[in-house]
Amino acid sequence: MKTKQKPATQAKKAAKLRASTAKPALSPELSAANAVHIAEVGLRSDVIAQRQHDRQPTYAARTPPGLLTKVEVCSLTRMTYPTIWKLMREGRFPRSRVAGGGDNSKSVWLESEVATWLTQLPRRRLKGDAPEAALNATKAAALSTRDATNAVSRAAGGCA
Repeated sequence: MKTKQKPATQAKKAAKLRASTAKPALSPELSAANAVHIAEVGLRSDVIAQRQHDRQPTYAARTPPGLLTKVEVCSLTRMTYPTIWKLMREGRFPRSRVAGGGDNSKSVWLESEVATWLTQLPRRRLKGDAPEAALNATKAAALSTRDATNAVSRAAGGCA
């Protein structure tokens, strides 16, 4: 049967074990040379990493101006692609065009068509806005007043 060792004895054995496996201390000259070497290797690896980074293209191929990719259209409209697809099938969103050919073909939209679609969206009514019928009547009155003014000025011989 084993007897338990006293804590002091265990501590002495642990200290002896640490001492036997401890690394020898470096001289100050060797330590300084080691630090310089580590710095040089670190700088060298930064230069190599920078060269590798510079060789790789950092930007993907861009679509020609005036064309929007699927990601750009989704971002502009704040809609998912399945929603855009559904609206295209219903004829309520501009159809995409095929750019490229074969395996590299992409769906693109004309920027002008998407911009037109966005401007034709209905405006949100705000609390306190005049009812739609009143707005239409006001617009019609303004148009008729302008037309009457133009007719009077033409009759008077002036240019409107």
